[in-house]
Amino acid sequence: GELRVKLKEGDLIVGYNQGIINTLNNRKQPFAEKNLYELIRNYGLHEAEYFRHKFLEKFNNHRLKYRNHNILMLSLKYKGPEE
Repeated sequence: GELRVKLKEGDLIVGYNQGIINTLNNRKQPFAEKNLYELIRNYGLHEAEYFRHKFLEKFNNHRLKYRNHNILMLSLKYKGPEE
């Protein structure tokens, strides 16, 4: 179905695929949504590029040598309506 949300200037939009959530670390533990939510809580008010940087830092530390999934992550910062 369709989901409509009202965005405010500065809102961060994050999209991701299951590959991110399912990526395992060396103990075979998935990255899990809780890690993504923690990143959003800690860095969601920053610019999208900084959020992406912090995501990649945490994600790459998690997955170490395991590169067993295709991943996709998108972060956009809403700048408000055009005038």
